[in-house]
Amino acid sequence: MAFISLLVGGLVFLLVTIAFDIAEGNRGEKGHLKKYYSHLMSRTKEKKSWLAVLLRLNNDQMKYVFDTRKYLLYAIPICFGLFLFILFFFRNSLFALIVSLFGLFYPRWIISAIIDKRRMLLNTQLREAMFSLTSSLLAGPSFQRAIERCVPDLERIFHQAKEAPIVHEFRLMAEDMRMGYSLEETLIAFRDRVKLEDVDDFVNAALITKRRGGNLTEVLGNISKIISEKIEIKNDILVMTAGKRMEAKILSLMPMGIGTCLTFLSSEYMSPMYSTLFGKLLMFVGFCLIGLNYVVSRKIIKIDV
Repeated sequence: MAFISLLVGGLVFLLVTIAFDIAEGNRGEKGHLKKYYSHLMSRTKEKKSWLAVLLRLNNDQMKYVFDTRKYLLYAIPICFGLFLFILFFFRNSLFALIVSLFGLFYPRWIISAIIDKRRMLLNTQLREAMFSLTSSLLAGPSFQRAIERCVPDLERIFHQAKEAPIVHEFRLMAEDMRMGYSLEETLIAFRDRVKLEDVDDFVNAALITKRRGGNLTEVLGNISKIISEKIEIKNDILVMTAGKRMEAKILSLMPMGIGTCLTFLSSEYMSPMYSTLFGKLLMFVGFCLIGLNYVVSRKIIKIDV
């Protein structure tokens, strides 16, 4: 009887303690167990800001989304500049105000340029990473251990570089494997994050060789040579097309510069373009053709290897 009384007393004390904790303590966030389960099952969705929803930014671009203050710091001067530019040529405040709203999308172009620059830099640095990985495999360790050994090597190689995205990616892969992810899951996550053709070739070759068998060191060495040749060809193409890219920019800006000079030097000569509806229509068509010329010239010069 004494044992039963002690057991009942302990259960009552435990229930009372739990009741007080629930009544006065922290009850936790609503649905936190469901969110934690989704996190364990990799089903969590990143909450997008209103800027990301407005500009329809994808997951890659979400990493470079500015905060509201910085976003407006980039967008407002562009909107003001567009307003003055259109007001100067078309002399219509309402039309200038409508066109100036397109300046709100200017930070999105900055984000896209940052992502393209990062991918180009990562693709260039991938060659050194492949050489380091091949050298580590020749020493005898496993593929997982070779990836971990590459991190300090890449840090020494790119310690003076302003940006080294390949170091961040290999460090992230090493951390994922230390957290318990398999090699296949780590490589697939790396491929999905980067979205580069050379990285796809590297990951696919590594996965196929590991599943089907083969000399992984020899395969990665061949891929390293192919990537090096592609990078050299891309650099040669960039050097040869540098002049044409500059010509495309000059040809796009020259008509607007000539129109501005004529407006200041000979206003009577340009007055029909500003005072008549037909003149404004011709000017609008001219601006559209200039923009089309710039886009087409960029497409022609851009050569994929």
